[in-house]
Amino acid sequence: MFIATERQQRILELLQVQKTLKIKDLVEQLRVSPMTIHRDLRQLDNAGLAKKVHGGVTRVRAFLPKGSQFEACSLCNKPSLARTAFIIHGTSGEQLHACCSHCGLLLLSRQEAGIQALTTGFLYGQIVSAQQATYLVESSVVLCCVPSVLSFSNQEDARRFQQGFGGQVMDLRQAQQHLHNAMAFMPKHHHFGKVMDSP
Repeated sequence: MFIATERQQRILELLQVQKTLKIKDLVEQLRVSPMTIHRDLRQLDNAGLAKKVHGGVTRVRAFLPKGSQFEACSLCNKPSLARTAFIIHGTSGEQLHACCSHCGLLLLSRQEAGIQALTTGFLYGQIVSAQQATYLVESSVVLCCVPSVLSFSNQEDARRFQQGFGGQVMDLRQAQQHLHNAMAFMPKHHHFGKVMDSP
């Protein structure tokens, strides 16, 4: 039997494979009541992670503004989506794009002091200064690279989200330090959300 956050994570994983899931299929697969599934889907919908529809749930897709191109992450080469985008403005006018806050924070730590960076608030999609944002690290929601890092425009939103999905609320420096420590202990072939083939 799954606990709530494990069930919700499993639903998100299933949505990566299938765009739409039916409640009756989730009931069978997760072996819980329809009411439990409805409650899980409501929480995922409220968090902006999935869209609850009549009789089921659909994947939430994030797109860049009309007419813009997907930029490859400067660290891991994954596409940068509007939902998780992180942009660093270099001193000579160049821009570094990161697919998520995980890669963005690692890239930012390599830059000179005073560099400007923008991140996307996870709940409402607003653009936030990376230096002023609040980060939720290692929640049960993994959208991109591991360890998971989600950006929020304020601490209150991050703490509310933490209640449902766990993780640790941190400021920029704490999140960067946590990532550096976590990456130091990770096997070299395991990074950016997937296990790579060893050479």
